[in-house]
Amino acid sequence: MHLARGVGFSCAGLAVAGLVSGCAARSKAVTLQPLTADMSHYKTVVISVESRVPGDVKKEKSDLEGLIVSRVKALNRFPSVQLKAGEVAATPETLLVNVGITHVKKVGGGKRFMLGAAAGRASMTTEITLVDSPTGRTLGSYTVTGESGGTGLSGGTSDAVTKTAEAVAGLLGGAAVR
Repeated sequence: MHLARGVGFSCAGLAVAGLVSGCAARSKAVTLQPLTADMSHYKTVVISVESRVPGDVKKEKSDLEGLIVSRVKALNRFPSVQLKAGEVAATPETLLVNVGITHVKKVGGGKRFMLGAAAGRASMTTEITLVDSPTGRTLGSYTVTGESGGTGLSGGTSDAVTKTAEAVAGLLGGAAVR
């Protein structure tokens, strides 16, 4: 009798541990056009983010802009990293990073609290194009997807946005460029 109760508690403990541990937040970059130039000569990176999805994603877009700029600055690879403000003149040694948000699946705290792991993963998919400013030539293009974890204790949309920004910075840092 005591053995059966112990086995029952062990099984329940394993089930809870499985729900809690689950899958971690992650990102994935897919190369659409391989990088065709050496990025080491660029002194300035100008980042442009636009939404191509219906619905209100202003907060996610704003968060993504700030996170990409801060993550790229943290690379210490480019002397100047800035967000696009208006038209960008065709200046030498400038790399344009065009980020188009093509998909957002939001999972907020309330949904996560009520449904736990059943709320699913929040995700953000973007299309990234690296452009040489003086020539307008596309140097490479990628699809990047960031996802939150899939457990009951995982974050939501903000984790997906963070993972997307980290993957974009990884492209510029050479981590995902093939």
